[in-house]
Amino acid sequence: MLAHLRVLASEIGPRVSTTIEERQAAEYIAGQLEAAGYATTIEPFDAGSTVDGSTVTLADGSTLESTRALLNTPNLAASGRLVRAGLGRAVDLVDIDLQGAILMLDRGVVQFGTKALNAQNAGAVALIIINNVPGPLVNGTLGETDVSIPVVGVDQPDGSALTLLVDGGETVQVVADLQSITAPSWNVVGRRGEQCSAYVGAHYDSVALAPGGNDNGSGTATMLELARTHRAGGLCFLAFGSEEVGLVGSSAFVEGIDADRVGFMLNLDMMGKRTRPAFIAGSDSASRQLADRAAAVAAKAGYEVPREAFPRSASSDHASFSAAGVPAITITSGNDEVIHQPLDTFENVVREDLAAMLEIAALVLQDLLLR
Repeated sequence: MLAHLRVLASEIGPRVSTTIEERQAAEYIAGQLEAAGYATTIEPFDAGSTVDGSTVTLADGSTLESTRALLNTPNLAASGRLVRAGLGRAVDLVDIDLQGAILMLDRGVVQFGTKALNAQNAGAVALIIINNVPGPLVNGTLGETDVSIPVVGVDQPDGSALTLLVDGGETVQVVADLQSITAPSWNVVGRRGEQCSAYVGAHYDSVALAPGGNDNGSGTATMLELARTHRAGGLCFLAFGSEEVGLVGSSAFVEGIDADRVGFMLNLDMMGKRTRPAFIAGSDSASRQLADRAAAVAAKAGYEVPREAFPRSASSDHASFSAAGVPAITITSGNDEVIHQPLDTFENVVREDLAAMLEIAALVLQDLLLR
């Protein structure tokens, strides 16, 4: 499992939907399933994704590599002198001349959309937000605010470099360029027998700049180890692409299955850091019963893993199967404060926790195969 994790998180790295790296990961997973004796296919589907070409360019022509556009920012360019002004509360900006300036603010306390509106109303032509945690500012959003200036984020080292330029009056250029595209992504399917009567799956993609060690290299590695050790007729193994952009891979896959002939689906998502292990059920009664059965199996082995629910804003690939009529649960070791960040590396996964979650998943799978 650690060998799989090292390939995915360290050698390939971030596996963003529709990218070359996502395809490389799919090919690696397919090779491992084939070696374990499965008839394996890499199945393409179309996925929406984004390409971020945003830049902050200095007077000498150099650019800041950590620049990322905030979601819902207009794709615009602006140039101006730099001004730095705290957190961006309206009161912070009252006595500052921001006409024609590019404002730099620290992340925190004030929502991104409010920061941007306050900057715009004070006369700034662009906004740069400096992250308050290590790594670039990824997946920040302005929400539904009516912002008409470009807004980007940078990491702490780049923010410090910009701050050194404030007193010199140097002009910089900000370009927000976030484009939506549709391109191929891939599911990997390992089959034993002509008809799949049960599934074990995990998504293998990650978000931009995140190596995806725990989310979800850990689940993918667990899936591959279960495939190697639990070969049974009709039990098929899945690796989903494009989960991070809306469960797209699993949604595409379930369109082609006969749900009435499938007994269960176990989804493995974030298995490498035990903060709050849980079985997350789909919304239907059969999935809730499956989660309760799994919890009983775990309890018998000495593991307290209750049935719980994701927060309203979160989900995983079990939901696609549950919606299609297949009893489905996600097995997870719990939330991780560094998911979707550059710190979610190979080293972020705790070996002992990964081993324990493998044992829990294996016990549940064995119990279900015996019924």
